[in-house]
Amino acid sequence: MSNPEMNKLLNNLELKKLLGKSEVISICDIELICKHQPELISKIIDVLVEYLNTEKPVECDAVQEVFMAMVHVDKEASLTAMLNHLANFKVPDLKNKLPIFIELALYKSNLTKRRISDVLEKSLQKESEADLQRLAQYFETKAGLDTFDVSDAHYVDRFISCLLMAVPFFARGAPSSKYFEFMNRHHILHHFDKLTEHRKLDFLKSLAEMSSDTTAQAAGQMLPSIIELLKKCIPDTKMERESMNISYIECLLYVLHHLAIKAPAAATDFCNEEFMLRLDCVRSITRARLKKLDTTLAKDDKKVKSLCLLTGLIYFFYLLRDSTCPIAPIRSDALESVSKDCKLNLDDTGICDLTDKQVQSILDYSKYHQVSRNKNGACVLNDNDDIAMLGWQMKKSDLSFLETAGEQGRSGEVRDQLFHLLCWAYAGSDLVSYQRLLQKWERKTLPLCPWYLCAFCEPEKLGEEEILDRNGEKKILVDRHGRVHHCYGGTIEKALCHVQSHGIPRDVVTNFLCTDYHPPSADEPDMERRKIKGFRKINTWKDVVEALQKQQIVGADLLNYSQLMMTSGKYIYKGPMSRMSVYVGYHAVVIEQIKKMNGEWVAVCKMSNGTLVADYGYAYVSIEVQYMPVGASDLKRKRIRGSDHPMHLLTNFIIVDMVEADENDRKDAESEESEEKDSESEEEEDYIPKAKRGLTKDPKPKRSRTEDPTMVSIKVAISLHRLLHD
Repeated sequence: MSNPEMNKLLNNLELKKLLGKSEVISICDIELICKHQPELISKIIDVLVEYLNTEKPVECDAVQEVFMAMVHVDKEASLTAMLNHLANFKVPDLKNKLPIFIELALYKSNLTKRRISDVLEKSLQKESEADLQRLAQYFETKAGLDTFDVSDAHYVDRFISCLLMAVPFFARGAPSSKYFEFMNRHHILHHFDKLTEHRKLDFLKSLAEMSSDTTAQAAGQMLPSIIELLKKCIPDTKMERESMNISYIECLLYVLHHLAIKAPAAATDFCNEEFMLRLDCVRSITRARLKKLDTTLAKDDKKVKSLCLLTGLIYFFYLLRDSTCPIAPIRSDALESVSKDCKLNLDDTGICDLTDKQVQSILDYSKYHQVSRNKNGACVLNDNDDIAMLGWQMKKSDLSFLETAGEQGRSGEVRDQLFHLLCWAYAGSDLVSYQRLLQKWERKTLPLCPWYLCAFCEPEKLGEEEILDRNGEKKILVDRHGRVHHCYGGTIEKALCHVQSHGIPRDVVTNFLCTDYHPPSADEPDMERRKIKGFRKINTWKDVVEALQKQQIVGADLLNYSQLMMTSGKYIYKGPMSRMSVYVGYHAVVIEQIKKMNGEWVAVCKMSNGTLVADYGYAYVSIEVQYMPVGASDLKRKRIRGSDHPMHLLTNFIIVDMVEADENDRKDAESEESEEKDSESEEEEDYIPKAKRGLTKDPKPKRSRTEDPTMVSIKVAISLHRLLHD
């Protein structure tokens, strides 16, 4: 910097008076003076802070250079002075620019850090690992990582300030584990709402920046708290969309994405269906806002910034979805190098037995150890249609806790989904209708409407479902009768989430067109009375047995191989261990009973494919068979749920805890009982002579629970529906 510019700077910053010299030629003079008088460093930084708002390029560059000179002279003293300003800073306008000196690449696109970030990063690159470690420990000491008192505003400000200033050191390799351990130990995220508004975003930004530099163990411990905080920030379908704080959500999604990469198994466990539905809400909101912004971008610069933020949210959404949804591994060379005998058997029957050595060559050590520990006999390889599955029979000793429970047929008649992709809707609605029967709020099983769930559960998916042919080309859904389908794949959990929020109507049309988006019973007044209060996932077969013993039924996803639908009669379904079977997908079913069949434990599963399939619509699924995906082609691997652990043919167990009903439900149920008694007494009176009959008043007509008051309008709607579509 030239002498005139330096003198002008010093005059503006009043540093000449502070340094006690009439002539200061260069930055080196400032450094030299500060080396002899280190107490001046904090005073100089105090002056620099006053000029952070300068918009003049020359002065801005000069402020940066003087600040870096102070860091070069004494790092700890300079950082301490900045830390004191940051922790005690209260002026909102100035605070927005203060983090320029200490945030270091929280978001690279922020133009206000364009030069300071580069200078500080270059400065840190020259530091040794020992210096970085020492400075990181210095901030740990300043932060006071012993106790956390959210009510002490001064302490909270100091902690967050230390966290912000330590971020660049984490990026350079300094350990951040102590901060994560401290936040986990004191549950700081649980106190997030108690932080002041101007500190919440600072905390989340620093957490976002350091999230990529943590360990897998710390990430797994932090994930539950992050997800709980996200649930508070992300609106569900009932909340006002304007209440969503996009900045908070962006930071938290960024944190969740990096933690999910570090601990994918933990992320998969915690990111349940209800949480993913909230993310869908964020995606739909951001898309809607993007459309509105498209017409106003040229008029308002703030809208451009908002567009960038919303685009980032959608980007993080897809990153998160990819990092939390495991898929099958890519095919390895070991699958192609099996023996000639195995290849011949695969060509003839689609399956072959493998030796332990062959299994070990296909799996890594960890997976092989898990398989070999509980298998009974040889492993079977099913390798058809570019999808390879390994299946085996379990040791019976590992299932000693199983016992007969439940009763087949308790959840009502078997329905037929025909060619619709709605097994999830049929299974979910059966869980709700049976629970109402179990609570005696219905006199008999009342079928509920899967067509309604198809139309309203995820309406954005209607008509969007496509299938891949053998060449990998996408095609629309068309059944064998040439009818186009707009239905889509889903899960039982999504169906129950919708019923919990909106209820579900009766099933009045069994043969429907999913291209019609308004079922005739969609406006049924009693629909909201069929809401459920809650549902929950259960994780083990022991839990399934306990649920069935309590007269409940359990929803589940069944690994679907072609033999499931192609073989009729009482046979035990074993998935990939069946001859000539090809992978189809996952089929939502209802588990009604566990029993022994031909000496093998099976789950009696009610399907939704009519009575001509399996044993009058019931499949007997082996509980003793486990499997593991071992390879799939690029086109097919996303269709398969990957896992590092052995899985049963039935997974994702879910039950309805209780249903929501008002006093009218109980009155209606009692009304039906009295009506039946009245009808029985009337039949008896037919045999009594009229002379012996007493004069009695006509009973007051009562509404039957199975005869909805809206049935007249529903019948009219059905007639119109058939008239239009037949």
